[in-house]
Amino acid sequence: MRIQRIDPTGASAPVGVRGADRVAMSGGSFGITDFEAPIGKNFQYEAVVTSVSYTDLFNRTVSNEWGTSTSERQWTTGGGAASAFFVNGTDAGVFVGAVNNLYYGYFLTNTFNQRVRGRIQFPKIPVGGNFTGWVLGRMTDPNNYYVAQLTLNTSGRMILSLLKRVGGTLTGLSGANVDLGPWVVNSAWYVKLEVFNTSISAKAWSESATEPSGWQLSTIDTSLSAGSLAGLGVRAEAGNTDVLPQAFLWKDFQVEGPRDYYYALYENVRTGDVAIPAPSPGTVWLKSVGQPALSRRVNMVDLNDVDRPRRILGEFEVLGRSNKVVLTDTLGGREGEFTIATFPIGGAWESDSYWRDLQTLVKEGGTLLLQTAGPTVTGEDDLYLEITQLSRKRIGPVGGELVHLLTLSYIEVDRPATVQESLLLRSWQSVLDQNASWQAVLNNHTSWLDVLQRNL
Repeated sequence: MRIQRIDPTGASAPVGVRGADRVAMSGGSFGITDFEAPIGKNFQYEAVVTSVSYTDLFNRTVSNEWGTSTSERQWTTGGGAASAFFVNGTDAGVFVGAVNNLYYGYFLTNTFNQRVRGRIQFPKIPVGGNFTGWVLGRMTDPNNYYVAQLTLNTSGRMILSLLKRVGGTLTGLSGANVDLGPWVVNSAWYVKLEVFNTSISAKAWSESATEPSGWQLSTIDTSLSAGSLAGLGVRAEAGNTDVLPQAFLWKDFQVEGPRDYYYALYENVRTGDVAIPAPSPGTVWLKSVGQPALSRRVNMVDLNDVDRPRRILGEFEVLGRSNKVVLTDTLGGREGEFTIATFPIGGAWESDSYWRDLQTLVKEGGTLLLQTAGPTVTGEDDLYLEITQLSRKRIGPVGGELVHLLTLSYIEVDRPATVQESLLLRSWQSVLDQNASWQAVLNNHTSWLDVLQRNL
């Protein structure tokens, strides 16, 4: 998952939020900290999955189950005896031995907004009752999910439908089904379901054809708002009189995460339909790259002269010339000092705890980002820096509070290539902070190793 910062005016291209690719979704939402967020602007966040999240090519051989997918997800199968399920090296198969009984398999995807696609091959034109292939999305359990259903009817026609199962009850979603044309012996068909917020859509096409550009069926439904399982199913419908069992084959399976939209302002991440207004220009932030939670809005009262010393590589006297030959490199990084104070910000006196927060920021923050709404505020553009010296002066009390003046000497450093991570943030509490409960931890991770890698 990639997080982008979006300018809603379209004046600038989307910008990736560094470090946010490690965010784990919990209960359909997540929080991020964008320490480089611009000041004095409205903006939005967008979470985008740009590559296949989960896939299964069924390139293994197992019996009595479907085993572990190509993307290392464990399939759960049900609806029939274990002996009905197999993977033969190219296909995941089901021996359908009972009429009007759904045989299914699913695995955990960690996203409730999904594009789920399967490719099915039916055994023959059915007699007496239809054959159906099911692509399941936003599934919480075998009794709750959305489904794109592809039907091979007794006339040899392919029909696409949208349905939902809620509390075990199966009902149709869209007002009309789509007739996709005749079935050809030994042909395979793609079926794709998209579940995005309350929009439910489906399409299907022969593997010998091009995927339709638009959705063939689409509707709005609010019955199921969560569920991160996705899967496949097959059934011989009521009235079928074929000799059973019949082998249904799934050729491959794929789950993508369609775009989830989240809107945010600074460190406070919210979901919604409109951008949150940004504060007026004039604000200055001192932000920690490694520990964004330490970042603080500051009242800059002084920015001393900024030096950019030139690096001299050598001075040479040359015979016959009165002036020396001097070789220099590019100008060095900015050096200087600035003073921040616990004067009123927004009309309220900052407390002594705010001063302690600033102390922690400077002491533990590592590389810092001094960020403003532009050079009109401080005379300088944003810069990354390391603190080389700190001095403190106390004034007051004024208005019942001590006023602290903190003067920081700094040297400009390069923008970090990657987001620095702090050991202070690596704790079990950080796991709980990203998940509503321990059950959510189990639901959102495939193993304890996954928990450690993604949270610690």
